[in-house]
Amino acid sequence: MKLNCDQCGYFREIHQNKKTKKFICRQCNHNDPTKYKICTACKKLKPVEAYFGKKPFCRKCWRNHPCKLKKCCRCKKKKPGHVVSQTNQPVCQNCNSQDVSKHRRCFCCGRMAKVYTRDINYNPLCRRKKCREKTSSPEAS
Repeated sequence: MKLNCDQCGYFREIHQNKKTKKFICRQCNHNDPTKYKICTACKKLKPVEAYFGKKPFCRKCWRNHPCKLKKCCRCKKKKPGHVVSQTNQPVCQNCNSQDVSKHRRCFCCGRMAKVYTRDINYNPLCRRKKCREKTSSPEAS
């Protein structure tokens, strides 16, 4: 819902702050000094992402917290940021990006790669600059 922010006065998407009952925008909510605490792990003043045992953690430290690490079913390393495989087991981002079952032959350059985008005819294109800028099928030379 768009209204004038009670804090800055700008007309923006707002939500109601649960503590103050004021309607504030995302920017004012982010800049709220009560949301900043000294992170337990890195000892820096940052916005709190989560609490673990009443101890505050910033986003980066929470992502790498031991309780968030899962053992990848492919490389067997404990890493953050996992996705679930077809066998319902955790896969780290690195192994997931190397998954060749998601690779297709690029219509522009012909190499096998992960599909970055598609042209207007829905042909797969890789992330090479010349390929991703391509918006239509190549014309016959």
